[in-house]
Amino acid sequence: MEFEISMFLRQYWNDPRLIVYSSILLTSPVRLDDNVASIIWKPDIYIVNQKKLEIKSLEKEHKFVRLSANGDVMLPYKIYSKLSCPMDLRQFPFDTQSCRVIFETYGSTADEVLLHWEDKDNSVSTSHLSLRNFKIIDISNHEYILYFITGQYPNLELKFDLERLSSHYILNNYFPAILIVFISFITFWIDVRSEILRSFWGMSSFLAILLSSTNASIVQTNFITALDLWNWFCTVRVFFL
Repeated sequence: MEFEISMFLRQYWNDPRLIVYSSILLTSPVRLDDNVASIIWKPDIYIVNQKKLEIKSLEKEHKFVRLSANGDVMLPYKIYSKLSCPMDLRQFPFDTQSCRVIFETYGSTADEVLLHWEDKDNSVSTSHLSLRNFKIIDISNHEYILYFITGQYPNLELKFDLERLSSHYILNNYFPAILIVFISFITFWIDVRSEILRSFWGMSSFLAILLSSTNASIVQTNFITALDLWNWFCTVRVFFL
């Protein structure tokens, strides 16, 4: 499975080579012009689980690379990315999922660059975050070191714990199936001598539940989901009436 995210990523780091020793030259953070911004060192950060990535650098259009007298640099990016998110859909549509955005350095090891969230609890702002099918249960961030043969690489992880909104599926899948099952019970009140009417009513109910089950196959998986079990239960119940 995959999800799409649009975000502003602000990177802060300190470069001792950019320290301005005279406070007269630089008393407050300044925005660098295009020529200077293009030649300074920048962290080689990428998103590990990205499938498609579009980065709009604000350093050129808005000259938003800021430099402080102590060598602190701030560089913002506007990022649109399509990310992979492995999901366990066995409880669909009553499932909870965890999706992650994982940042890692491409070539710099932990001996050269360390990644940290600026503020552990308030590094991520989700005031404009909206999801169509999920409710956000929790948002957490983590930082750790990954060990490879080529070295140790710093890692940042942003984790979204999500709960699927199931009201849509209850109204459009579960409720119609329940209604069809109850309608199929009408055959018990039809005169046993009306064989044609009983057969017609039973076949109509069976075809209706089959059509409802087919339309309910929203998520294509290689395993059985909770919605699949419900549809098969209703189909078998109608069939054996």
